[in-house]
Amino acid sequence: MNIIDYVETNMENFKTLPFNHVDSLVLSQFAYIHFTELVPRIEDDKEPVRIVELLKAENIPKMLEDVRVPKENHRLLVALCMSPRFRNISMCCYSECMSIDEEKQFAAVTYLLDNKKAYIAYRGTDSSFIGWKEDFNMAFVATIPSQEEGVLYLNSVAEKLPQMEFIMGGHSKGGNIAVYSAMECDSSIQSRIIKIYSHDGPGFKEDILK
Repeated sequence: MNIIDYVETNMENFKTLPFNHVDSLVLSQFAYIHFTELVPRIEDDKEPVRIVELLKAENIPKMLEDVRVPKENHRLLVALCMSPRFRNISMCCYSECMSIDEEKQFAAVTYLLDNKKAYIAYRGTDSSFIGWKEDFNMAFVATIPSQEEGVLYLNSVAEKLPQMEFIMGGHSKGGNIAVYSAMECDSSIQSRIIKIYSHDGPGFKEDILK
């Protein structure tokens, strides 16, 4: 069974089966899809968008453009939109930026699980050359631009959603950014972080750990 099978077969809501590490991996993988102009950004005053509202034929090409394994991600999209566990989760605070000069590839999105808890997912390395270059930089640079962007993102989301507690996570580089952001965010926010999931995320250089 993989995460798509899990989404397709799990009919329980978060009250009967609390949020777990598989849910985190599902939403972390979903963050690889492009939500530009579909999910509100932090600075937008628009209402959050439910996952089920994304499933429109005209949205799919731009959502899956340059996404690795597009067929599997399409299947995940359909499964989430049909799932009673996931389809009514609202999404907001989408951020995506790419900078050749800074060698930065970053994206994140916030899922509103209920009125009190939100899950922040950081995207891992995508299929772009810049994304892989930033990965290589992690081997010898103390702090990469996406880590710093992750901190700014968390601080901004926490300010926009003052009533929320946060679960955070990401796959690959996204997991590393989630941990780093929790370490370096405003201290007043750290008490609002419930749990952090790093799915196969790389570690940190020794100077950061110190």
